[in-house]
Amino acid sequence: MPYCSMFASLLGNLCSPPEDVSHGRTRFSSYFYQSVIEYSCWDNYALIGAPTRVCQANGHWSGIAPVCIQSRCGNVARILHGEVIHIEGITPVDTVEFRCHRGYHLLGNASVLCGTDGSWGQMPSCNQVSCQIPLHDSPLVLTFTNGTMMADVREYGCDEGYTIQGNEMIACGEDGYWSGPVPSCNPVACQDFPVIENMVHQPDSVSFGMMIHLLCTEGYYIEGAEALTCGSDGAWEEPLPSCTPVSCGPVPKVSNATTNSSQNFSFGDDFSFVCDEGFSLNGEGRLRCISNGTWYPSPPTCEPVSCGRPQAVPRAELTFAGTEYKNRATIICQEGYNVHGPSVLECSANREWIPFVGYGETDTPVCDPVSCGQPPIVENSIHQELKNYTYLEQFTYQCQEGFSLKGDDVLSCSSAGTWHPVPPSCQRISCGNIPVVSFAMAEGDGTLFGDIVKYTCLGGYQLQGGDTLMCSSSGVWYPPEVGVSPNCIPVSCGSPPVIENSEAASEVFSYNQTYNYKCLYGYVMDGNALIKCGSTGNWSAELPECTPVSCGLPHEVPNSKVFVTGTNLHSTANYTCQRGHRLSGQRTVSCLEDGSWQPLHQNVILCLVEPQI
Repeated sequence: MPYCSMFASLLGNLCSPPEDVSHGRTRFSSYFYQSVIEYSCWDNYALIGAPTRVCQANGHWSGIAPVCIQSRCGNVARILHGEVIHIEGITPVDTVEFRCHRGYHLLGNASVLCGTDGSWGQMPSCNQVSCQIPLHDSPLVLTFTNGTMMADVREYGCDEGYTIQGNEMIACGEDGYWSGPVPSCNPVACQDFPVIENMVHQPDSVSFGMMIHLLCTEGYYIEGAEALTCGSDGAWEEPLPSCTPVSCGPVPKVSNATTNSSQNFSFGDDFSFVCDEGFSLNGEGRLRCISNGTWYPSPPTCEPVSCGRPQAVPRAELTFAGTEYKNRATIICQEGYNVHGPSVLECSANREWIPFVGYGETDTPVCDPVSCGQPPIVENSIHQELKNYTYLEQFTYQCQEGFSLKGDDVLSCSSAGTWHPVPPSCQRISCGNIPVVSFAMAEGDGTLFGDIVKYTCLGGYQLQGGDTLMCSSSGVWYPPEVGVSPNCIPVSCGSPPVIENSEAASEVFSYNQTYNYKCLYGYVMDGNALIKCGSTGNWSAELPECTPVSCGLPHEVPNSKVFVTGTNLHSTANYTCQRGHRLSGQRTVSCLEDGSWQPLHQNVILCLVEPQI
């Protein structure tokens, strides 16, 4: 058997694709033998026929294809005591809505859906409205009721001592709820408790049947009831209590003290003790009657006064026999000190050492140093702030400017009230010899601080700086005005006058200096070349002149002719011999700066007769 025929016999023939189902869907995996196809309808459609088909060996699907038709639910059933208020239709997903008649409430869903199976969903029912019986507790009392159905009512009241809060009557509504909440009963509130001095109460506000507890403040006790009950009319029971202060009786007795009182004292009263003279209070002198009927603190005692050891006085010795009341102490100052204030003290009743009558004023005793008064005045010294100096204090002298101290500059105040050693003196400072200024004369002969020397320059010299020197406080001479010491410098003639055709001088010349003129090249001096600077700043003598060099006519040479270009510097003269003569020497000569022809002064020019051949 061929291979393909064998494979076909094993698998069978393939089925053709199934036809589509209107308003439905198919599901299958293959077209092979024994493959299954499943059918289903859209929502709101019902399947008519088999839901599956199988591929057979003959290549056909089993059975016939089902169909999908739209569902219908039929007429809507009525409900007792209710009615339909809206209906969309009788096909799937259509709805119908119900409501109950007044006095009835719906049990179930108000809206019912048409199912895909063609039937309506669960229908609701209408039950008569009733209200649940509300609960209440005493002191609330139900005074009337006619039931719990719609429009039935319930009336309430309160027991004695209570007032109703809310509506006294409530009615059952068509929604099954009472028209309001059950009222409540509040106890009657008592009047504010009256204010009683020194009394407090708890709690602050009280109502019928409650008790208020009363308590007196510290130091007081209650007379009457400690608790009161609020009545049904909101009033307090009579009589009201009061608070009375605690008594401490009379003050305790204290020896050596005056009480001056035998009366009884109450809480808050106080009393102060005063000891007799010569006794001091030991403890708290002021007692107070406290809340428990006792005195606080413990009573004091009056002890004999003791002043203790007298306070030490600097630079003094104290002598005393005792430290009790009326004992005395004597003060003796050290050398160089005198007592100021009382020299004898007495122990007083107030525990203090006080001046003994007849031994000084009431000031505190001190040992003041002996006074030497003001230091001696030294002439020409600096007058410092003068005051009275005391024992061991020192004073330092300083001389005024321009004066030097001779002797000890420090004096001390002695224990006898005198100054030691002898005061110094202030003497004028010397600047030494009068300074010598060259080419000047000095006027003045003093050489001490403040002396002045004036200087005058000699002839041919002039003053530079100030003309005076003063002796300074430092012992040196200094210029007091312009700040520059006098100096005599030679008079200046300035630069020499310029002469035409001469060398110009750039430097400046002073008294007694000379200048020698030099003519320029090609010029010669006419006059005295040397001039001198005089004492008045003028140049002496007449000025020379520089004239051009002239060589005159050159020397005549026999048997020659001379041709001259001029007679000034660098002019030339050319010699030519006559026929039959020959030149011996230099043919051309030049005019030199010394006014001579060269080389005539060195060589002789001759025109010699030529020899005959």
